[in-house]
Amino acid sequence: MHTLEEIFEDIWQRLEKGAKSHSSAFHYMQVATVDFQNKPKVRTVVLRGATRETCELQFNTDGRAKKCDEILKNNFVEVCLYDGEAHTQVRISGTAVLEKNTEKAKKLWDKMRVDSKKCYCAAVPSGNLLEKEGDALEDFKPEEAEAGFENFVNCYLKIEKIDWLLLAHSGHRRAIFCKVESGWESSWAVP
Repeated sequence: MHTLEEIFEDIWQRLEKGAKSHSSAFHYMQVATVDFQNKPKVRTVVLRGATRETCELQFNTDGRAKKCDEILKNNFVEVCLYDGEAHTQVRISGTAVLEKNTEKAKKLWDKMRVDSKKCYCAAVPSGNLLEKEGDALEDFKPEEAEAGFENFVNCYLKIEKIDWLLLAHSGHRRAIFCKVESGWESSWAVP
């Protein structure tokens, strides 16, 4: 059995590793928003940053994506990460902040590889229908990658709550961590 403090430390280690390593189970996370018909929308994004000191997660997106409009309408979001080998799920909720055309966003953009910048260069936003299979980037030229910055948005999730769940044959375990002014409050919960 682990203590709440050990679990909290493990969560942050997994998040920090997930932001840096493609092989980490926490490299990809599902982010949930609410659309304009008040229906949930979930999609997978890449975890790009996990900062314990500011209690923030970070991912990038195309500013033309519907999730940006949904976040602008209702900035309460939740992400879910799962490590199948460890049988551990972590749900994190909080408020999202979108950064577009800022100095901070430009610094992140400048560190990206051309093949990553390519994702922001499609002539039309994600979700648009195509006449044939493809990614709307068939005519992409690497020297045109910088034009994608106008579509680049960095999203910061300011963490308010972490919900940890361990799935085990011997009995599931669940813990809740809530951000408070003085730090974090933690407690066990019914799985």
